[in-house]
Amino acid sequence: MNTRQELNERTGKEEWVINVDAPYRLKKGFFKKSITEQDVFIVPYFKAVTCVEFAKRACLLPNEIIGNSEESGMLNAIASNIEEVIYLAGITLHNHNSKVPKDLLKYIRENLSIEDLSVILSIGIDALGLEYFLAAITLCKGTVRILKPDEVLQS
Repeated sequence: MNTRQELNERTGKEEWVINVDAPYRLKKGFFKKSITEQDVFIVPYFKAVTCVEFAKRACLLPNEIIGNSEESGMLNAIASNIEEVIYLAGITLHNHNSKVPKDLLKYIRENLSIEDLSVILSIGIDALGLEYFLAAITLCKGTVRILKPDEVLQS
């Protein structure tokens, strides 16, 4: 599996492109008889519904997975919470308002390693766009310190 970031010409935003080794077989159509193989997943920034679902589930994970801890601790934490991480990887790859298809979860379970799951999970966290949210909080705290320094010193 390899990943790269590209600029989407239509939207002007960066998106992640994930190439997987084993193609994902997607059944389409009313009777699910049309089969297409997909070996590239494109992950732009999350839609609002996907963002909320991912964030709700990611908050329940241990700090070793979400925080920037050492790699061996993170991989052990992923192994102990494998089903939740597989579902989060499914949310990241599916990136749609509907539920994650069971066959995508089965594909992830059978074809991706723990290292691949950690990469996809970090892409999902990046797709949340939390850096902008955290920057806004920092900016608000700084503004409060400038406008009301006495109140900040008392607390």
